[in-house]
Amino acid sequence: MWRQMGINYVRYSQIAASATRKCLKKGLKKEVEKPVTATVKITPWENGKPVKKD
Repeated sequence: MWRQMGINYVRYSQIAASATRKCLKKGLKKEVEKPVTATVKITPWENGKPVKKD
């Protein structure tokens, strides 16, 4: 569906999330608007294999 609209998946998901937030009741909007924390783990690779940190 998003390809037919000529947009990438990330943009499509942003539009869907925005529309969902607009439809929420007032009580739930406050919970959704809280900042979200993300955790990212970075693993270095060499020659097609992950390298362990010492």
